[in-house]
Amino acid sequence: MKKFWVNGLIALQTLTGVAHTIGLFVNVVPANETEKQLLQLTTQYYRDMGMGIHRSTYELFFAVSSCFSLLCFFGAASNFYFRNNAGLKGFLGIQFAIFGALFGIMFAYTFLPPIALTGSILLFNIGAYLSHKQL
Repeated sequence: MKKFWVNGLIALQTLTGVAHTIGLFVNVVPANETEKQLLQLTTQYYRDMGMGIHRSTYELFFAVSSCFSLLCFFGAASNFYFRNNAGLKGFLGIQFAIFGALFGIMFAYTFLPPIALTGSILLFNIGAYLSHKQL
């Protein structure tokens, strides 16, 4: 049963990372004049961040969203590496804290697909943790 949860966790983390990475490169088409203006401001207005750094809101959003994909890929790669290791249970505990906080943030501030995928990751993380016996 342990392999089901751990392999499912690895698969979900990879799937979420891939889905979110694809979403980063989808071209957004505004549906009306208000969305067109918002998109233009988001992509073409550069704020002065100090020390000669100027970034648009789109660039900041892209960077943070990329980090979410990388976190999922890192979790999947780490679980794949530790899956037959005595340290897996402790690592799953750390992941529970990280993905639990991430799920709370996603639940409060995003929409259904990231909430469902992050919640599934958390569910499989709990299943893997509870089914794994400490050596």
